[in-house]
Amino acid sequence: MGLAVLFGMLHVMGPGHGKVFTLAYFSSRKARLGEGLMLSGLINILDSLPAFLLVGLTYGILS
Repeated sequence: MGLAVLFGMLHVMGPGHGKVFTLAYFSSRKARLGEGLMLSGLINILDSLPAFLLVGLTYGILS
């Protein structure tokens, strides 16, 4: 479990995961810190939800 969490933390720092979109959005306008944190949280949830559902579905089928 620990290795999976560590891999996830390293994986999310790689390219993708909404970082390019977020950077483009905030560099094109005057943004507040709260907006950035809220958008970052939303992107993380939307990125993690399909993986969570896939793992849960797979676990349900295999068990």
